[in-house]
Amino acid sequence: MKGTHIFKLDRTRSILALISCAIVTSVAFLSTVQGALRIVRIDASDETYFMMFTILSNLFILLCDLVVLTYAIDGIRKKRFRLPKWGVLVHFSGTLCLTITMAVTLIFIIPVKGIDAVTGVNFWHHIFNPVASLLMFIFICNERMLKLNEMVITTIPFFVYAILYGIMVKLVGEEKGGWKDVYQVFERFNWPIAILLCVVFGFICGGILLLIHNVSTQVRYNYIIKSIEKNLNDKDDDFVEKDLYKLGRNLQSHSDRFDITIPIDALKILAEKNEDYTLEQLVEMYVKGALDEFVEGKAKQE
Repeated sequence: MKGTHIFKLDRTRSILALISCAIVTSVAFLSTVQGALRIVRIDASDETYFMMFTILSNLFILLCDLVVLTYAIDGIRKKRFRLPKWGVLVHFSGTLCLTITMAVTLIFIIPVKGIDAVTGVNFWHHIFNPVASLLMFIFICNERMLKLNEMVITTIPFFVYAILYGIMVKLVGEEKGGWKDVYQVFERFNWPIAILLCVVFGFICGGILLLIHNVSTQVRYNYIIKSIEKNLNDKDDDFVEKDLYKLGRNLQSHSDRFDITIPIDALKILAEKNEDYTLEQLVEMYVKGALDEFVEGKAKQE
């Protein structure tokens, strides 16, 4: 990865995010269209396709990845990939829905429908996209540690669908214009057990994703710390000041003139590892370089 002498930038993560988003969004869109065309050929009157959690989850992750894609493109341009917390939570929610889809398929659907549940179009819906989104969430969207209450927020789309499914299947009923019990939830369980299973299953999957994500984030954080410690070895204070100034100029030259992005996460770690400077002083060194680049760029344009 290219970067300064003190800490490395993560342009590579931007490229990986771009590639991953392009693959997942393409697969989600094409497989959904292919599945819809297949349904039309088999039974033109089938209206349950876009009511299924599998299809809605794949369309949801398509939208989530479009959000990440915009930051990936921006990260390539700025040489620094940063996904805001709301973006991480959005992708968490989409990944959770697909993880639940895959888990339900492997645990409940395959024993009933057999290998057909994971072949053909179903392979892309039930296996490929869930696994790809999970890997992306763990290794690319590991921007920051997440809390339990934030994980609860990401379960909202799943529980909204579960509530809607219960209302349309159990309360309204297929004979009155509701939904068909395609997942046979109420055929296998009475409604209190079905509700309990949905709640437990949703929170277990969310908790597992939260744990894996935070472990991955901590590993990345430790890597940044070791990299900074190694690159600070035998370096004097003058080197730190010059290097941060150069970093400010470098990143500002790849940004819009009025857009100054401060790598506060890396500077915070640097302040903790170098007692000679406070975080405020390190930020000032960086901003000075960015402002000088801004002024010179403005002068060139004039």
